[in-house]
Amino acid sequence: MNDKTFFSVIIPTYNRAHLIEKTIQSVLNQSYPNFELIIVDDGSTDNTEEVIHNIQNTKLHYYKIKNSERGAARNYGIDRAIGRYVTFLDSDDMYYPWHLSHAYESINNYDFPSFFHLGYELKNEKGKTRFSINKLKNDDILMFIKGNPLSCIGVFIDRSITDKYRFSEERDLSGSEDWELWIRICSNYGIKIDNRISTVMMEHDARSVMNF
Repeated sequence: MNDKTFFSVIIPTYNRAHLIEKTIQSVLNQSYPNFELIIVDDGSTDNTEEVIHNIQNTKLHYYKIKNSERGAARNYGIDRAIGRYVTFLDSDDMYYPWHLSHAYESINNYDFPSFFHLGYELKNEKGKTRFSINKLKNDDILMFIKGNPLSCIGVFIDRSITDKYRFSEERDLSGSEDWELWIRICSNYGIKIDNRISTVMMEHDARSVMNF
């Protein structure tokens, strides 16, 4: 672990050249400075690599792998992370500038939990809020019975447990690999919650999101 890198932000991406620059900039614009940004290009065939290489920042690390789905791309990023906590961001979503600052504050207040989650909201392309996830409770594993209220964008995992707890790389679980992982971690470590909204998921034609 590098003391100067508390968070490792991992972005898996596939053919999102038209969206990913805004996502990257939302991370680089964080008020909290001690993070690295790991982008794992899951075999994109568009100009994603060109877009990313045009962004000059020492916090940014880019890797391109053979197409293997999101679970494998996230695990690849975890293997290269040096932060105390890993967190994940899809390449079409964005952080508000205070996201990592809020996370650092709450993680310290909770005395460094293994599993932590911040609130988020979903907005459509016109900027209208469709729903918000900001009413979760600490250590409530029953919330997973009706669906998956957590989002990769709000989750933080202590890297000390990531050797044992990884995303499934089975293609048949694509789209649910995060849900399955959250249940396993929560059942063993519980989860601590900060319901302050600090990130936004963007609704568009290529995304399917459940309502809660």
